[in-house]
Amino acid sequence: MERKPTIKNLLWAELDYIDCGDFEPAIEDDRVFLTTIVRLNGRNNPKNFQMRLRWIDEDGSEQEVFVDPYESLDEINPDNKKESFLHFRTPELLCKKDYQCDIFYKGSTLSVLKAPKGDYIPLTIETPPARQDPQSITIAVGGDQERHEQLGFLGQLFGINNYSHTKQIYKHIGSSQGYQLFIHLGDLFNGEVYFSLRNLFRSGRRVFERKVQTEEAFDYHLKADFLHPAKRYLAKLSHGFYNVCDDHDGGNNDQKEAITEQEKAARQYMENSFHKNVGLPRFSIQEHDGYGNVKTSGRAGPFFKKRIGQSEFFILHNRLTQTTDAKPESFLLGEKQWEWLEQSLAESKASNKIIISPLPFVMGKNPGEDYRAHWQEWHRFIQLCRKYKVGTILTADSHNFSESEIHVSNADDPNDKNRWIIHQHLIGTLGGSAQHITDEENERINTPGRPLLLPQDNDFPKELYQGSRVISYFSPGSKQALISSRHSGDATNRVDGQEETLIDSQWTQKNEWRKHTHGYARFVFTPQSHYVAEEIEIGANEVISSNRQSVRLSPEQLDAWQVKMSFFACNRKQSITNELRLESKYINSIC
Repeated sequence: MERKPTIKNLLWAELDYIDCGDFEPAIEDDRVFLTTIVRLNGRNNPKNFQMRLRWIDEDGSEQEVFVDPYESLDEINPDNKKESFLHFRTPELLCKKDYQCDIFYKGSTLSVLKAPKGDYIPLTIETPPARQDPQSITIAVGGDQERHEQLGFLGQLFGINNYSHTKQIYKHIGSSQGYQLFIHLGDLFNGEVYFSLRNLFRSGRRVFERKVQTEEAFDYHLKADFLHPAKRYLAKLSHGFYNVCDDHDGGNNDQKEAITEQEKAARQYMENSFHKNVGLPRFSIQEHDGYGNVKTSGRAGPFFKKRIGQSEFFILHNRLTQTTDAKPESFLLGEKQWEWLEQSLAESKASNKIIISPLPFVMGKNPGEDYRAHWQEWHRFIQLCRKYKVGTILTADSHNFSESEIHVSNADDPNDKNRWIIHQHLIGTLGGSAQHITDEENERINTPGRPLLLPQDNDFPKELYQGSRVISYFSPGSKQALISSRHSGDATNRVDGQEETLIDSQWTQKNEWRKHTHGYARFVFTPQSHYVAEEIEIGANEVISSNRQSVRLSPEQLDAWQVKMSFFACNRKQSITNELRLESKYINSIC
């Protein structure tokens, strides 16, 4: 009897709504497309596979549709004989609708969800809400895993192989109820070295790469550092898996613009590998003239936006977009990305806008390695967030955790006394080796008010950012953590429609914090309106329930979005717990 293939990973990616131009259809008329990425344990003919979607129609009848792989194995994985990748693109699907998803091989189902031997548990997903439907959204967030699996025991000994923590984190995300998508904040793998003794016996293959440069090496690191620990845990997150590409993802620490032909080739291999493995949207186009010359056009790096209901995520890139002749106010993002970002924010019809940045704006491991080294661009970006009511920035790069508030006054109108608060959440704790803030930064957050270390250039307008502060902080290698003492009953001030909680953060005492702590964050974004009261309670069993009345809101009826952040910590005992001392809740006004 022929042995059936095994599904090793299943991810959802590349979510898109039907294209209606500038017009957004009514809730009942909106439709969505999803892409499913399936990794198999062996090379197979894609013609033997189909995906079936089954749902119940409004009249109670059962409907189904079969989908063939839209990118064949030979197109996305021509050389690798050990794994197969299948990409399925769904037809138009109803919004906020349950669908049963089954993968077939020669007419027989393949298991996606873990089940007792001989049993089959179907995968059921819920599609995203329509664009005009303000619904709460629950996401898992984290970045910076660093396995160094090729160093074996030495990697574990020196604290640079925290594979067991990373695996437990992904398992916890998959087993918890309510997550709709996962945003990886960068450094999905540590790609600075690759070697393969088997390539000694393979013509044209490299045995050693000090910087990852070939598609084989990118594929290897993505499989070892992400796909292996993630397994099938993320299969239920039907709104998608989306990753930021930071420097290590490109195969080189502190990566910058691709200039040489070798660097351009490595960029293309990175794009191919990330698209094939995790569904990263393609960002460049290669044209061959038939004489060996290749012209690359399109975006310099992988930056894109993702709309989900009334929320929109702007996923940025800071590495390949750097150029030597860049202006000070656009050095990291580049002019083309700046034009795209400003236009995208101006045209966005989403009421909840979230920035996803590879590099932090404050509390990075060194001010010279984040936006603070480029104060003109820092100032331009933060003022842009104020203009378009962006109240949440998610970032990583530094292997630690912090929450900070950036208080922003209006640079264009000195008479405008209203401040806007931007909450930056730095969550680089998926398993990377410990990194710390500078001694100067550490001294500042020991002072009353916990002031941030802002850009230090003499021309930087510090007066516009008075009141900015650090709320909480820890590094996986620290015996202490800065913990917020805010509670739901704390007094608050009103700042331009936002609630400013009065906080008195304190360092933990001896034995109050575990040194080797990694983890991830959960964010629940909940629409707020005086028309309908909605609350989301998360109990000890982590099941999210809602008491929302059967009243459908329109975007015009929204007043604000409530943001609730919880941190789930994993230590050497490998048990994951909700670290309530790091919990955060605030309101972002949209009025």
